[in-house]
Amino acid sequence: MERYEYRVCQAQFSRVTYANGQWIGETPSTNPNAQEALESCPEIWRYLNQAGEAGWKLVAVTTRTQDAGQIVDVLYLRRRC
Repeated sequence: MERYEYRVCQAQFSRVTYANGQWIGETPSTNPNAQEALESCPEIWRYLNQAGEAGWKLVAVTTRTQDAGQIVDVLYLRRRC
């Protein structure tokens, strides 16, 4: 039986900001300069290339609108355990 682990990522403005609910930017998300915090997150293509090298495979992408009207992409990745 094949076993997988999953990673669910949130992307905003072409940058991956959260993976499994954890902020992944180098600058804390609580930084008063929101643009600086966002820019410290990896670009989607760079994140996917790094994840692919670690054995992750992108299996689905959805787009949703948050309460504030902001559009967010959700990336679903998996890899064998």
